[in-house]
Amino acid sequence: MKRTMLVLVAVALAAVAAAPTTSAQFTPRQGRPTVVKLLSFNDFHGHLEANTPG
Repeated sequence: MKRTMLVLVAVALAAVAAAPTTSAQFTPRQGRPTVVKLLSFNDFHGHLEANTPG
């Protein structure tokens, strides 16, 4: 079991190390700006009940 886990970790690390990095090849495209309209704003900080007036 330990040996299998060690082999899996070694393979995963080798795959991550061999993966090409795309950040060096990234070039931002120039184009028209995107117009965004904010329809709503949610505040999920635990206050789920409505406020009582007064």
